[in-house]
Amino acid sequence: MNIFYRLKNKFYIPTFKNPTQLTYDISRILFSLFFALTISITLHFAYFVHSPFLQVPYVGEVVSGLVVFSIFYYLIPFLLKAIRDSLTNLIRQSLKDFREFSKNKKPKLKVKRSTPVLVDTSALIDGRICDIVYAGFLDSQLLIPQFVLDELHLVSDSKNKLKRDKGRRGLNTLEDLTKHRKHDVRIYPTPSSGNVDKALVRLAKKLKARILTADYNLNKVAKIQKIEVLNINELAKALKTKYLPGDTVTVKIVSKGQNKGQGLGYLSDGSMVVVRGGYKYLNKKVKVEIKKILQKDSGTILFSHIATSLSKPANTSK
Repeated sequence: MNIFYRLKNKFYIPTFKNPTQLTYDISRILFSLFFALTISITLHFAYFVHSPFLQVPYVGEVVSGLVVFSIFYYLIPFLLKAIRDSLTNLIRQSLKDFREFSKNKKPKLKVKRSTPVLVDTSALIDGRICDIVYAGFLDSQLLIPQFVLDELHLVSDSKNKLKRDKGRRGLNTLEDLTKHRKHDVRIYPTPSSGNVDKALVRLAKKLKARILTADYNLNKVAKIQKIEVLNINELAKALKTKYLPGDTVTVKIVSKGQNKGQGLGYLSDGSMVVVRGGYKYLNKKVKVEIKKILQKDSGTILFSHIATSLSKPANTSK
């Protein structure tokens, strides 16, 4: 029984208990029989018809057919198993590589398109909006409502010189903005309105937009209406330097300045402090009084002189 069981597992001896297994075994027999008959007929006409095996007709055909039948009958399961295992391993490896690729793949950043910004008359008259846009701090689409443009025209035609100059400055600002090719600035068509502030708030609600203004009252009204406001004056206040001429600060002299006797130090925010006569306090802390503030693209430079030294001068004669 053990020998039969081993032979059965090794050579795939057919069993007829399972209907599925029976169909499989019949398919094997038919497939092997097809190849056996094909080889036998081919050998008959190609060789055995002229030289019969053992000089007996059809013996060679039968023997070759039996050999081919046996080979194919027992070889088919091995071939199918090998193909199945190869496909299974290939699919598993592909799925594994795909999972690893999905884990290691960097997620694409979803760039949320910023909401448009409605520009108020006061922001155009103020003029600082151009510097904000050119510096790249405002990349949203700028919409100038038609009623804002109408108000600018009305102010620029005023008999009052001050109002007339403000209106023309606002029109010039708008012209400069439209010439900036890298930014999307459009005139938004709207009906005329007597109260520009109320019309601006209604339009902001409709478009779900923000309002850019320099008007204090509009800023308050819009915030009450739960509308996001970009106030130019608040931005300027936030960017305003912490120090003013006449203030005193403590700074450590860390290097020599460009001019004779100057010392250089730096505040915690990175601002450079040029101290007149400060080089003799090299590597020492001194209290200085600010005399002048210079704002550059590279940062803020504070010019000062010694107010009170916190230590004795360093020996810089070497």
